[in-house]
Amino acid sequence: MNVIRIPSIFMASATELPFPDNYFDAVFTDPPYYDNVPYSYLSDFFYVWLKRAIGDLYPELFSTPLTPKSKEIVAYTNNRSWEEAKKTLRTCSANHLRRYTAFLNQTASL
Repeated sequence: MNVIRIPSIFMASATELPFPDNYFDAVFTDPPYYDNVPYSYLSDFFYVWLKRAIGDLYPELFSTPLTPKSKEIVAYTNNRSWEEAKKTLRTCSANHLRRYTAFLNQTASL
């Protein structure tokens, strides 16, 4: 008999995942866009409307005026050269992808 498992979905920062090794069946993440898509700033557009529509239902998810950006892994060149920005993005992304593989169980996909 097939057992139906109800999935659990978590929202967390890629820089601080509080899960043990072999925990997940799958990990989904956005690919790096370097500086082509200002994703965090674009998400602010949707965030403010979602906050108005459902913020009272999920106050813990809408506790800030805009989306948090301090721990974001991006290649913005605000205070650094393009080469420095690319290097930071690649290094951080590689570190997190390596960490994700530890979170996955033996039959999982990344």
